[in-house]
Amino acid sequence: MGLKGRLGNVGGALGQAASAGRAAAERAATAGREAAGRSTTAGRAAADAGRDRMAAGGDWVMEALARIGAPQAPATEPWEVSLGKLISSHPLVPDALAKPLKLLNRFGAVRVGPDSVGFDSDDIPWDKVTEIRMIGGYRSLTKEVIDGAFDGVRRVLIAVPGRDWVLDRVSEALTSLLFRRLRGADESGTVQDVLVPGEIVYRGSLGRKKTCPASLYPIAFLLGSPEVVHGLLTTAEAHGVTVVRPEGGLDVVELAVLRELEARAGGQGKTLSPAGGAE
Repeated sequence: MGLKGRLGNVGGALGQAASAGRAAAERAATAGREAAGRSTTAGRAAADAGRDRMAAGGDWVMEALARIGAPQAPATEPWEVSLGKLISSHPLVPDALAKPLKLLNRFGAVRVGPDSVGFDSDDIPWDKVTEIRMIGGYRSLTKEVIDGAFDGVRRVLIAVPGRDWVLDRVSEALTSLLFRRLRGADESGTVQDVLVPGEIVYRGSLGRKKTCPASLYPIAFLLGSPEVVHGLLTTAEAHGVTVVRPEGGLDVVELAVLRELEARAGGQGKTLSPAGGAE
């Protein structure tokens, strides 16, 4: 199947997710109207329209990232994007999930600032960083990496009601971030790989060389936002840090990662009610 066909399949999967999101939004709106009967009709209509618009497919992902923005180039103040922060921005997230979602930040974050840089739970002072190593973003997203990352979310949220709903939103987020860079790909079913910052090399205790590799979610954030990559690399260069690119140019890779994410995004996950339970 050509790339357009694959995108159509994934679009259908996301359309199903959008329909589920809109249905959940309508149920939430109905419950809200019954509980708050004294609110104005205009206010209710505006809230309903906002929920439906943001819950449509992966639109909420790009809207959330637009609000987060990108680090300055070079950074003059701390900046961060994280998995927990992104999922928390979904319009249907209940208050009961706000605290548990913060647990996701330790293995799903990109941090850039005037004093430090890091992936996931690491925050490394720039004066200890010696290299930023670029990697092929799509080539790094193997099935094993995807499975491990999803299993990590399951483990962290093992006792949290609505875990399956969160996993569905993670699938939506990843698929949306990757598609943003794939829209110009050709009909051959392959795509030119994209280089992103994938490893921070720094001096540890006693001057020992250490590395901080990017996991699945930081790579997805970087693939989805060239502005974030630009801000990180410009800040690195301002601190005299060497940016190392692989030899031999960019590879051409298959879109197997999208097929994997398509299957997950189209899965029959449970829908989370606004009260925090699964329906």
